[in-house]
Amino acid sequence: MATDTRSARVDELMSNFGLADVDDSSDKLIIGLDFGTTYSGVAYVFSTKPDQVYTITEWPGAKGRSVPKTPSTIQYSDLKTFQWGYELDRSVEEKIEGIKLLLDPYQEKPLYIPPSHHWKLQRTTLEQYMSML
Repeated sequence: MATDTRSARVDELMSNFGLADVDDSSDKLIIGLDFGTTYSGVAYVFSTKPDQVYTITEWPGAKGRSVPKTPSTIQYSDLKTFQWGYELDRSVEEKIEGIKLLLDPYQEKPLYIPPSHHWKLQRTTLEQYMSML
């Protein structure tokens, strides 16, 4: 009975994302992204085994620690070279924090963006951070 309920939940989720007509005979990967203001995390599940949820717990720079989330921070050396999450020294001032807030077009220019970064970098910053997750 519980499996039927979970299968119904997966079907509902697939339908909500416009995937109701997808062939159910194949396994599907479902990814959950928790893009937080301070920390971000990723989990995934396969549609044929909805009870087995996998959480990413190993992050670059985490030095062997197993943690479910990584800091939502990024620091640029130049426009193409950057470090993110646990790769950064938390005491470094020249970093961008609260990246999620860059999504809000009505948000005033935040104080946490160092002077060396131009506000026009917001899209690049978001794209690069999200691609690393």
